Amino acid sequence: MNTFFLKLHQHKQLQLPFTLFSYPGQAMVKAYLQNDTSLNLNNDFNKSGFVFAPFDTDNEKSIWFYDSECQVLETDMLGFEFKSRRPLFRENELYQQLFHQKSVSKAIEAIKKGDLYKVIISRKEIQQLDHIDVFQIFQNICLTYPKTFCYCWFHPQIGLWMGASPETLINIKEGYFETMALAGTQSYEGTTDVVWGQKEKEEQQFVVDAIKEALTKNDCVDSIEIKNTITQKAGSLLHLKTPIKARVKGKNSLKQLIEVLHPTPAVCGLPNDISKGFISSNEGYDRTYYTGFLGEVKSTEEVNLFVNLRCMEMFEEASKAAIYVGGGITEASNAEAEWYETVNKSQVMKRIL
Repeated sequence: MNTFFLKLHQHKQLQLPFTLFSYPGQAMVKAYLQNDTSLNLNNDFNKSGFVFAPFDTDNEKSIWFYDSECQVLETDMLGFEFKSRRPLFRENELYQQLFHQKSVSKAIEAIKKGDLYKVIISRKEIQQLDHIDVFQIFQNICLTYPKTFCYCWFHPQIGLWMGASPETLINIKEGYFETMALAGTQSYEGTTDVVWGQKEKEEQQFVVDAIKEALTKNDCVDSIEIKNTITQKAGSLLHLKTPIKARVKGKNSLKQLIEVLHPTPAVCGLPNDISKGFISSNEGYDRTYYTGFLGEVKSTEEVNLFVNLRCMEMFEEASKAAIYVGGGITEASNAEAEWYETVNKSQVMKRIL
C-alpha cells in the first residue's frame, strides 16, 4: 500500500472526514483530509475548499471541507488495480419496476395535462455485497471511467458516497464560465455514430433552452455561446451533450450562477419548482445528495463543480450499496422503456463493485 492510501486508511479509521477525487482525463488523484469532525455548512460559496451539495439547496446547506482546515494530498494512478467481488443479491426487482413505472406514468399524465414540460424520475437500488473495500472500489471507478469526475466522499455525520459523474455543472477559469446540457441515454454498442430518437432530441433541447434562458434572464454572464450537440460516451452509455460557454460578469457571481443553474432541467425538470414538488411527492424516497453537486472551489475565479450522477451511497457495516439512477420524462416517454433505461444506468456502478 502506497503512502497516499496508508494515510487515507489511518484517517478513515479515526472517523475523520475526507474526500478523494480525479478530474476527467487526468491521472492525478487529489485528497482533502479534514483535521476534525466539524460539519461545515455554507450556501454562500464564499470560501475555498471542496463542497458537497444536496439536491434541495433551498432547504439544506452544502457541506464544505475548507482547505484551511484540511491536509491536501496528491498522487498518480500508477499502481492502481481493478479488483471486484461478486454481489450477493439485490432488492426485489419486480417491485422496483412496478413502483418506478407507476411514478413515470403519473409524470406522463401530469405533462399531458400541461402541469409540466419535463420531469426527472429516479430511484435507488440496494445491492448487498459480501465486503466493502472503499479505496479498492475508488480505484475501480478511476480505471473504469477515466473520462468522468471520479470521487469518494466521507463524513461520519453524513455517510459515504462514491461516483463517476459525466456532467459538469460549473467550470470557471480566466473569466470564462462553462457548463453543459446532458440528456438522452442509450447503450454503447461499439460506436458513437448512432441515431437519436425524437424523444431524446426534444429532451436535450428542453435542457439547452432552459439553461440559456436562465443565464440570460439573470444577467450573470454575457456572450453566451451554444456549441454543437455531440454524442458523448460515458462508460457503457451514450448521451447527448451540448457545451455552453460564456464570459462571467463580475467576481461575485458564483453563488448567483449556482442559484440559476442548480438543479438543472437534466436532473429536475421544467418548470423547476413544479418539478421539484412532483419529485418530492412521487419518487418515494429522499434524494439527499444524489443530483446535488460537488467539487473544488479554489476561488470565485477558479471553480470545478460536477453534478452528482452515476453515484452510490455506501453502508459499510451492512455491506450494502444504494445505487441511484433516473431518467427524463416527457410526453413521448414510455414507462417500461424508462425502467429499462434506469437498469442500463445502474450497470455503471455495478461494473465496479
